[in-house]
Amino acid sequence: MKQFFSQKSYRAFLILFGIFWVIFFALSITYPKLSLHAHLNSFHFQLFDFFFKYITHLGDGIFAIVLVLLFFVFKNRRLSFYILISFILTSMFVQGLKNYVFSDFMRPYFYIEQGLINVPLVNDVQMHKQHSFPSGHSTTIFALATILSLHFKSYRTGIMLFFISIFTAYSRVYLSQHFIQDVLAGSMFGVVFSSIIYIYLEKRKIKQLNNSPK
Repeated sequence: MKQFFSQKSYRAFLILFGIFWVIFFALSITYPKLSLHAHLNSFHFQLFDFFFKYITHLGDGIFAIVLVLLFFVFKNRRLSFYILISFILTSMFVQGLKNYVFSDFMRPYFYIEQGLINVPLVNDVQMHKQHSFPSGHSTTIFALATILSLHFKSYRTGIMLFFISIFTAYSRVYLSQHFIQDVLAGSMFGVVFSSIIYIYLEKRKIKQLNNSPK
């Protein structure tokens, strides 16, 4: 693990992720869930509506598959395989939690309809009421960003990947598709699981190379 943390991109990404996670976890245990969601949704502008409405799609499974195909076509098949395995395993785990363990956790729109939260909604966004915890989009984007930060090396790449991830994850709150608690859990699952998967596969590859006949 130490050798991977020494990589500039991964280290920068993890440090920023840790700061984000600690701050918002502290907020999530300090304030009631509904009031915190209302506060985080108190800044709506037309430009933000447009931006978050579309950046949220970076957390879609379709985007993950597009990345897999792009890296495969451009001859980085090992990275393509790592992304695919990470996406499949993290998605299966999170969907299992959403549908079987936390199936009674409702999304913000359920409470909006009940009149318990009063926040703006963005036009032309299909709203959902059930299966709130954890956020699948947050899991996917942070899993993808973690794999890429482990593969690429520069600080700038790690910082860029973090901000892409955080904007995508926050879009789920801005669009009232998830609470911040859902995002925190999803992002943590994405980072931890994809780190384990990447490091395991890399160490396995190195072991096979060392054991191969010379």
